[in-house]
Amino acid sequence: MRKFLSACVLLLTSNFAAAGCGTNYCDGVYVEKLYITTAGTVYIGTSGAENALLCSAESGLYLTLPLNAPGANAIYSALLTAQTANKTVFLRVDEA
Repeated sequence: MRKFLSACVLLLTSNFAAAGCGTNYCDGVYVEKLYITTAGTVYIGTSGAENALLCSAESGLYLTLPLNAPGANAIYSALLTAQTANKTVFLRVDEA
């Protein structure tokens, strides 16, 4: 519980000067769009350029998170909280 709380605080308090997406991360970006499909996939649209990532972003615009991935519910909850509170986040992409 303590580690999860620390991770949430880290996600909601990131204040980095350089915002945007790199090869395998998006740093200091806002969650602009967040929706779930009936197939169980969360689509995440940020204020960064997802096409800068080495992975293939869905339609070049969205990161995806399968709801059956380990910790997906907690990640979705943290993203939804950040979007509601208008806070920046750090997202690391893991192709596995």
